Amino acid sequence: SQGGAPRRSTDDGAAPSGSASALRTGLTQVSNDLLNDSRHLPFRDQSERYGLRSAVVIPFFTGVHSVICIYDHHAFAFDDETVARLEQIAKAVEFGIAHVNSVRQTEIALDESIQAVTAQREAERDRSHGEVDEEDG
Repeated sequence: SQGGAPRRSTDDGAAPSGSASALRTGLTQVSNDLLNDSRHLPFRDQSERYGLRSAVVIPFFTGVHSVICIYDHHAFAFDDETVARLEQIAKAVEFGIAHVNSVRQTEIALDESIQAVTAQREAERDRSHGEVDEEDG
């Protein structure tokens, strides 16, 4: 990969699928030959039925560990440049989801603050009305 340590694996042999490997390792998993990839054996019949020959699985985190799986009908569809661009898209999605979550948390905090200030003002108003009523009485 460009600009740092590799973040992808083509076969670590330690998990039954690319998705499981991506979730476990945090590394993008690439299989450019699904019909002969040992990680994909449990899904080989489905791959043949749907004509799938290549897959890339990109992990990302948005409060929950997730993956984006992309399949292609052609073998060797995911070269290094394509994978790098797909990883960039996944990072943009990750950032976008994190931003939306941050905005939601800020809105909740703001609503809670407004409720607290409103309750405090009402309590102060009630106390001041009570003092006025005592003076009148």
